[in-house]
Amino acid sequence: MEQDILFLRKAIELANQAKQEKDEPFGALLVKDGVIVATGQNYVKRNQNPIAHAELEAIYTYCAQSGMTDLQDYTLYSSCEPCPMCMSAAIWANVGRIVYSVPAKQAAEKIGSIFQLSSEDLATHSTNKPKLIGPLLQDEGIRVFE
Repeated sequence: MEQDILFLRKAIELANQAKQEKDEPFGALLVKDGVIVATGQNYVKRNQNPIAHAELEAIYTYCAQSGMTDLQDYTLYSSCEPCPMCMSAAIWANVGRIVYSVPAKQAAEKIGSIFQLSSEDLATHSTNKPKLIGPLLQDEGIRVFE
């Protein structure tokens, strides 16, 4: 649990960095055996790309560099509960664990959302079922949206 807190704080730092760079405040990192193998920030505004979400950036970066597509032994840390698109990507990549800070519903209250599906809803209906852990550090994570 202590390691989860450490890495989740780093994801929240990435979200703050994205916000400072005038993008949406989301950050993520991919970890295996206590080592960060990839990070991601939201690049939607900077790249004018609606699918440039932090979780996708981390997963894509690592898979492209490593040639791996099965991430069963990896943990994805996200400053916010993954949206349906990011959760679907994590499921396709067979990510073993997902640890997040702010629940999607709470983030939607701050910035809006077009989806009403939770990560748990998607995981329930898939054959790859990552272990979901969260919300953790919710007070720290929600400050990014203020």
